Amino acid sequence: ANYFSLMVASTLVVVSSAARMANNIPVINNINTVVITQLEGSHSMHSTIKNSNGLCAAGDNPQQCDVLVALAKSTNYESWANNNGWLKGGSYCKWHGVTCYDGTTDVKYLNLQNNNLSGSLPEELGSLSELTDLYFYNNEIKGSIPSSLGKLTKCNFLELYNNTLTGSIPSTLGDLTKMMVLTLDSNQLTGPIPDTLGQLTVAGTLSLTHNQLTGTIPESLGKMTQLTNLMLNNNQLSGRIPETLGQLPIVGSIYLGNNKLSGAIPDALGQIDSLMTLTLENNQLSGAIPDGFCSASNPFFTKDGGTWGYCLMSGNKFACPLPWCALPPSPCATQCQ
Repeated sequence: ANYFSLMVASTLVVVSSAARMANNIPVINNINTVVITQLEGSHSMHSTIKNSNGLCAAGDNPQQCDVLVALAKSTNYESWANNNGWLKGGSYCKWHGVTCYDGTTDVKYLNLQNNNLSGSLPEELGSLSELTDLYFYNNEIKGSIPSSLGKLTKCNFLELYNNTLTGSIPSTLGDLTKMMVLTLDSNQLTGPIPDTLGQLTVAGTLSLTHNQLTGTIPESLGKMTQLTNLMLNNNQLSGRIPETLGQLPIVGSIYLGNNKLSGAIPDALGQIDSLMTLTLENNQLSGAIPDGFCSASNPFFTKDGGTWGYCLMSGNKFACPLPWCALPPSPCATQCQ
């Protein structure tokens, strides 16, 4: 006999061809799976695809559907500013903030910034293996950053700033070697900066400002050779400024102000030709400002009519006398004792 397969509330019902012809098939009101029938000659082949209780479309990737359903529920999607399409049975590729690769159901972008997300981020997010861009900034997300995000190995942009995230920065984020922009600033993150972030060698921006991070600045950050913006200000970082930051060949901005950094300024900081913004204010830096810091080859410190950069060095304990680049009218003008 030929058989016809139905899945109802996770129970498989097998109905014979004779029963179908007798119209004895029960009425199905709540289908949890979609039945695909492919005829090959006189035989039928059947397969079932779970669609998360009808919350996504029949042709959607079931695993990615489950991830997005978990995200919606854990961040209180009913209260989002815009939740158009979410969990209403249509394809998730058409849901607000979700972009799929052309011609596929693989999620490429998640753009849910400024959307009143609350609650926490689910570990399931790490299963979106094709994701390249994740923008969740300017929301009210709490809890920790899932360590599973380190599985998003195709991710180029991970922007979680301006939420209320807590806990430490997962060391697994160092596995995101295609990362170009990582912004975790303006949260309530604690603990050290993972050494593994030095593995983000193609990243252009690393922003961890306005958190409660402690410990030292990892020397490994000097390996981030494509970095143009390094923002670590307004934390509780301590110890010396690593000499390795002088190995950042194209960095334009280094923000280290309002921490608890101590020791002398590394000579190498004044020898980065590309540097145009440097903030070291309100730390516990001491000793003489090195002559190398006032490198004449650096346009940031040009004395004769050049364009001044942006520099803050006040609120430290530098020794007198100060070199010319730490005196007015230099933007790095500060006090000594």
